[in-house]
Amino acid sequence: MNYINCKDTCLPSDMRKAVEFWARNTVGHIESLLRLKGSSAAIMQPCFTKELENLLNSFKKISALYSNEDAFRLPAKPQVLFSENRKLINLLERMKYEGFGGYPYLQQTIFHYIYEQRYINAIFGVQNESRGLITVRFSPIGNYPFICIYNQMCFWSVIGAIHPSLMIGNDRFYRSASMHTREYLTEITNRFNLICFRLSALKKPPAKNELKPVFDEFCRLNLEFLRFLKAIREKGGGIYTAGVPTDMPQSFYKSLDHIIGEHTLVKELCDTMCERF
Repeated sequence: MNYINCKDTCLPSDMRKAVEFWARNTVGHIESLLRLKGSSAAIMQPCFTKELENLLNSFKKISALYSNEDAFRLPAKPQVLFSENRKLINLLERMKYEGFGGYPYLQQTIFHYIYEQRYINAIFGVQNESRGLITVRFSPIGNYPFICIYNQMCFWSVIGAIHPSLMIGNDRFYRSASMHTREYLTEITNRFNLICFRLSALKKPPAKNELKPVFDEFCRLNLEFLRFLKAIREKGGGIYTAGVPTDMPQSFYKSLDHIIGEHTLVKELCDTMCERF
């Protein structure tokens, strides 16, 4: 089964595009953790810092290789991506308790990244190791492609519900955001959670006619949230209480761009999956 984009077949070019995206996305995850250790009173153990820096260099090399015009010559399922991803997952599993003790926001960020790194294994059909409390496994039970669409929606609804809380967790953004912005981000979390609930209430395997209304709502919500994220990036009116703060850290905008990139990917997935109904 093709879990990368839920098409009947996944072309090598589609797989290489996914490799480049997730290698680049992982670079963003690691850079974020390295930034966080210096932006609060949290102390990261030197061994964690060193391991993260080594993995950062590895994923940068993979991303650079697969963004090159000669990428078509490279393996569509590179083992180096999966082996380095396994190392990162194991490191994050250790860090979620040992890395930033006493800082719930940073711990939540690590949990979020573990989900996404395990998602890489799920879509490429790589066996996830059983260690750790967080697993991402795409169920093979049901008629393809609807079970693929169901799994993608389940995963990205969980991620979509987490993203607003990560944004609000940035103290400077939270203090500057208007009440409307704060309430709207909470609403986005609740609506993604509602989609998770509606999916869990469906009979297994999900039937096409029952899945379609939830899918339509999921796509609308993702597009709506994506537009709001871009409005924040473009410093639109009404986002902040008293205009755009001049001292908003660049780390916030880097994280925002990262979230925009993921929901742009989800939009592309929605466009592809819509053809299956």
